[in-house]
Formats: sequence, structure tokens, C-alpha cells
Amino acid sequence: MPQRRIRLHLTGAPTYGLRDVLQDNDTPALWDADGVKIQVFLADLEDSEVEFDLSTIESLTLEIRATKTSAVLLTPAVAPDATPAACTWDDWTDDDSQHAVFTLTGTQLNFVNSVKKFWLSIRATITGGPPVTFGAGEVTVLQSGHGNSTDPPATYASGYLYVADPVLNEDQSLTVTLWDKQFKLFPLDYTDA
Repeated sequence: MPQRRIRLHLTGAPTYGLRDVLQDNDTPALWDADGVKIQVFLADLEDSEVEFDLSTIESLTLEIRATKTSAVLLTPAVAPDATPAACTWDDWTDDDSQHAVFTLTGTQLNFVNSVKKFWLSIRATITGGPPVTFGAGEVTVLQSGHGNSTDPPATYASGYLYVADPVLNEDQSLTVTLWDKQFKLFPLDYTDA
């Protein structure tokens, strides 16, 4: 079955962000609730057209977070095809192979409608050395209308409760509805974001 792809040339440069080579090196984007294969080229940290020494990689991890500073939301199981494999620069640029593939299912990517972006990072554990972040950055989520049809009234992230469409009362309290129950919060109970 054909599946959408995102191809990331990961150089380890912290200012570069993530760029999808299939989309003219633009920020990666995907449809919510549609599966995707994320194919990666792990570049040497000093020469972006040379492959990283794969023999030093103990594990490779893809993480998805709501924001770059929030807790990890998803660390998908690494499919057998995600184990780093040899790939030359020519093979990569010819779209013949890649170092690793992470397969994300539509269920894993079934975001609520309010989600427009998430933070994705790919890190490796290196033999005898510190972990290496090969790439990290935002991924745009485009709502197709086939995933969650409505947002829950609130979501929990990074120790805060974010409430969509609160009602400010005359006494400066907020009336919020969570899971079909109404709550009244007073100014000392909330912070306006």
C-alpha cells in the first residue's frame, strides 16, 4: 500500500531545522490521521554530503512533542526498517535509499483539530560518547477532516491546562466547560496566556 513520505537530510546543525527534500526543502508537513514514512539521511557532523559513521550508533530515536520544551508525546516503536543501514550521498540524492525509516500510523497522527504543529527530533545514542541530535524542528499538521472531528474542550500540556473559548464573567471569573461540566475559576486560579 502506498504511503506518504517525508525525506529529511539531517546534518546535526542546530540552526537548520527540519527540511523535507521532497517538498523543495520546505518545513515538513503532513495530513492529520494519515500515516507517513519518515526517511532520514544521517550526515557526518562536519560534512553534510558524507554519511555519519553508522558503526558508532547504538540506537536511533524519533520523538514527537507538542512544543520543543514539552514532555515527549510519542516515541514510536522503531520498525525493523529504522535500524541504520548504509546509504551513500549518491543513493540518497537519487532517492534509492536512506539510513533509516520511521513509520508512523494514521492512529498515531490522529491529532485534535487545534493542533497545527508539533516538534519532532531524531537523536542517536553513540557508543562511548554523548547522544547526538541529528535534527529537530517543527512539522506542520494540515487538517484533512478525516481525523478527530472536534477538539476536546481543553488539553493538558507542560503543566498547564489550556482552555479553548473561556467565558469571562463580570466578576472577572472564567467559566470553562470541561467534558460537559462547567467550572468557575477566579483570577487567582488562572493566568491569561
